[in-house]
Amino acid sequence: DAVAHAVPELDVRYVPLGDDPAPHLTDADAALGMLTPELLAAAPRLRWLQCPIAAPPPAFFFPALVEHPVVVTNLRGVYRDNVADHVMAFVLAFARGFPRYGAQQAAHQWHRDVADVPICDLGATTMLIVGCGEVGAALAPRARAFGIRVLGVDSFPERVSAAVDECHPIDALDSVLPLADWVVLTVPHTPVTEGMFD
Repeated sequence: DAVAHAVPELDVRYVPLGDDPAPHLTDADAALGMLTPELLAAAPRLRWLQCPIAAPPPAFFFPALVEHPVVVTNLRGVYRDNVADHVMAFVLAFARGFPRYGAQQAAHQWHRDVADVPICDLGATTMLIVGCGEVGAALAPRARAFGIRVLGVDSFPERVSAAVDECHPIDALDSVLPLADWVVLTVPHTPVTEGMFD
């Protein structure tokens, strides 16, 4: 409704989940969603396909779509702040021993001696961000605000705008990995990143 209102010259159609989108694709110039080979064949005028997620699954790019002249875009960056906040929530939780406290609370246990709970000084730790794109750029300043040293590895280190302390090429991953207390993967799931970590 918002798009139709903002651009009234467009014929905007919404297909509810479970309904067949094929009849709407026959004259569509653009679509948002995930297509099958059959749906792509039903869209002879399609020029733009907007993937509904930032990192589409491997099955998204079937051979006919790869060969098709349609421009495919994704939602890169749309979740950057949410993911960066979520990562920092986990960092803080693990740094302060919250998983253990939560388990004890659920078990109705109270241990006054917490000397054996690993509490770490964030300012003495190092975070490695693997993939320094939109999420990495949002995460780096959040981590540095807690005094964490931030390293990055990226396929294109010369293009990285993230405020990391050091950025290394992706082939340096194995040598940089031992320096990290926190390892954060912000790479898309592609054939190149498949199996990057086991």
